[in-house]
Amino acid sequence: MEQTESRPPDRGPDGRFLPGNQIGNRWKPGQTGNANGRRGSIRDLLNSLLDSPFNEDYTRREVLALSLFEQAMLGNIAAIRELLDRAEGKPLTRLEVTDGQEYTEAEIEAAAKAIVGKENNG
Repeated sequence: MEQTESRPPDRGPDGRFLPGNQIGNRWKPGQTGNANGRRGSIRDLLNSLLDSPFNEDYTRREVLALSLFEQAMLGNIAAIRELLDRAEGKPLTRLEVTDGQEYTEAEIEAAAKAIVGKENNG
């Protein structure tokens, strides 16, 4: 059975817009097609819940932060790690890659310049 390719009439065989298309140019430079952003995302809903009052003095977000702090002060390692990650940022992971050969500083510099040159030229 022969399959026929189905693509919109404004697209070429590679899927890109054909010259002179109108669909791909809906917005002017600097204009967004989603001015109000995404609504109703889980992040928005959670932030709304966290910012709601827990009691007269504190929001739910503040109560959770205080609870986490109290757990850290009691020696809970997971709470300590979470607080430090939030306050200081997660520590960087160092990755060392070797291929068994040793290179001079000049060779490394030349290789880096070649890579940067490729990125800048295409």
